Amino acid sequence: MNRGRSKHSALEAIRSWAYPFVLPIATTKPPAPSAIDFSIRTEPELLLMRMEALYVDPGQVRASTPVEFRVLAHVCDYCQCKVRCERDLAYEAAGKIVAWENYCPNASRLKAMAASYTV
Repeated sequence: MNRGRSKHSALEAIRSWAYPFVLPIATTKPPAPSAIDFSIRTEPELLLMRMEALYVDPGQVRASTPVEFRVLAHVCDYCQCKVRCERDLAYEAAGKIVAWENYCPNASRLKAMAASYTV
């Protein structure tokens, strides 16, 4: 017995219900490597600024311990306090004292580097 069912599949029914909540699957190909804009900065700028504020040479750290530098950059990328960090760096540049060590997940590593990798 056909009870007036439409010929839509169960997947289409779920898609129509979930459409506002789920993004559709991409049907386009990713761009070719030659088309990617490499002018976007990949360096963790706040990390570099913090290192310079501590008189740590980022180039020296990158050259001597690249794995440690990548760990610092990775932790900095996923930090939830970037706005606060940027503000505190600006305050420090203006001569104010801030307690960045209280929220920075890289604070202990950076302080250790400041003791050994000075400019």
